[in-house]
Amino acid sequence: MDQKSLLEAGRRLLDPLVAVLADSGVRPAAVTVLGLAITFLASVLVWSGDLFFAAVLLSLGSVLDAADGALARRLRMESASGAVLDSTADRLGEALVFIGIIAGETARIQPVLLYLAPAALCGSFAVSYVRARAEGVGIECRVGVFARTERLLVTIFGLALAGLWDERILPVAVGILALGSFVTASHRLWHVHRSSGKAPGS
Repeated sequence: MDQKSLLEAGRRLLDPLVAVLADSGVRPAAVTVLGLAITFLASVLVWSGDLFFAAVLLSLGSVLDAADGALARRLRMESASGAVLDSTADRLGEALVFIGIIAGETARIQPVLLYLAPAALCGSFAVSYVRARAEGVGIECRVGVFARTERLLVTIFGLALAGLWDERILPVAVGILALGSFVTASHRLWHVHRSSGKAPGS
């Protein structure tokens, strides 16, 4: 099953939730903000070392993050401002989780996270930035393995396994995030280079 098919399957799974939200009169922007608030609570749990429950909350926040766009389409309320709000909330959510890792109990026990987590955060921002800049100049740029969904899955499973089994799993997961993100950002830069016929500028 390709990525497009997986996205379509995920949207179908969200249909019941989206229907409930639509019937309740909830606005897409409210769902976006609620998802970010839940992600903030997850980051607090990461900071305190409650990694498994942080993964549970992060999963819930991610479901809402996926539902807001589907709700906007269902209500025919798609807009540029909503898309910008959604993307901004995504970036803030990622930053909050990594800040929780860096500043919290887990990094005190696993000091290598003080190096890996900032690298993973920079890499994830680079992936999103390259796509945004590319699409800003008219080049579609969705290539690469570690897009937001993949990064989110690695983060959730890394937190859950670290909380249930061994905290040493988290540095491995964050290291994978850092490496995968920079590889994906580089892939996207190369894609832009090939699509434009010019070397990427500074």
